[in-house]
Parts: sequence; structure tokens; C-alpha cells
Amino acid sequence: MTTFLTKILISVTLAAIFFSGVMYIISAGDDGMMQSAKEFIKASLIGFAIVLGSWLIINVTLWVISAQMTNIGHLNWYEFHCTDGTENI
Repeated sequence: MTTFLTKILISVTLAAIFFSGVMYIISAGDDGMMQSAKEFIKASLIGFAIVLGSWLIINVTLWVISAQMTNIGHLNWYEFHCTDGTENI
């Protein structure tokens, strides 16, 4: 699920950058439209950085907590493994 959401985040960011790039090219020297395109690119990159940074903070925090709570090593909070109870651990 996390991989899917990461791909969506990257796709939306690239689409926003592409759209603002086209808007910048189409502006043909119109200062207002060029400024809007620049602000849209800036907002897209800032939003991407905030989402990616928040995921990194959560991931590192939970990674450290799981390492301190278990002796088996680090666990990934975004991966789920289901068993039917018949497997030997």
C-alpha cells in the first residue's frame, strides 16, 4: 500500500511540474502567468518535500522504536504479513 501511495505521490508531483512548465511556456512573456507558473512549481515541490519528509520522520521513529522493543531486529511498519497459524515460527 505504501509503495502504491508513493507512486501516486510521484506521479501527481510530476504531472503538476509538467502542467506548470507548459503554463510557463504558453505564457509567452505575460508576467502574471509566468509568476503563477513559478509559484505552482514551487508549491508542488514544497508539497512533495513535506509529504516525503513526514514519511521519513515517521519511518525512522517507528524503526527506532521497533528496534528497541524487539531483539529480532528492525521491523517495517508499512509491511504486513498474515499467517493462518499453521506455520512454525
